[in-house]
Order: sequence, then C-alpha cells, then structure tokens
Amino acid sequence: MISVLYVPCGNRDEAESISHKLIEEQLIACANIIPAADSLYMWEGMLEQTQESILLVKTSPEYRGRVMQRIEELHSYSCPCIIEWKIEAVNPAYSKWVHDSLKTEPKPETL
Repeated sequence: MISVLYVPCGNRDEAESISHKLIEEQLIACANIIPAADSLYMWEGMLEQTQESILLVKTSPEYRGRVMQRIEELHSYSCPCIIEWKIEAVNPAYSKWVHDSLKTEPKPETL
C-alpha cells in the first residue's frame, strides 16, 4: 500500500520547493505538480477564487504523519489542505520502489 497526498500550493515554485525538501529528506518517493488549477472557496466569510498548483506526493502510510507535519512547516498557507488517499491497488514493482526510496527506519504513525 502507498499513500498519495493532495496538496494545493500557492504557485508552482512553492510546490517545487516543498517537493525538493521532502525528496531530499527521504520522506516521499516522488511528486507530481499540476501547474495550474482554479480554486474557489469560502475564506473568512468571503468567496475567493485563485489559481493554485496541485502537488501530489507519494509515500508510505507509515510516513503520512511526518510528511503532513513537514508540509505544514514548509507551506505558505496558514491552513493548508493536505488530503491523503490510501492506494491499495498498486503494481508491486512501483510499491517496492516507493518504499525503497524512503528512509529505512520510519517512526510509528502517531496521527
């Protein structure tokens, strides 16, 4: 099983910066950036419409909490959206690559 985290970012540069840090720290195996997405939402009583970049990161379920915490530290938003999708159906070779790309001693999941 792997986890994919969905993270809207303020722009492509921010998504790339977060991705680089997480890969360098071996908390994720890889990231995909969708450079432009229109987002509409209510924030502090006002309807907002902005353009964001969507960051998708792949990791193991055991790393989810650490990855989410690190994204919160690196993200420019005061309340970033970080949503996990647990992927149960994945080809074995890709799953092995994801797990082999991470640090070898994950801490137990606490979140």
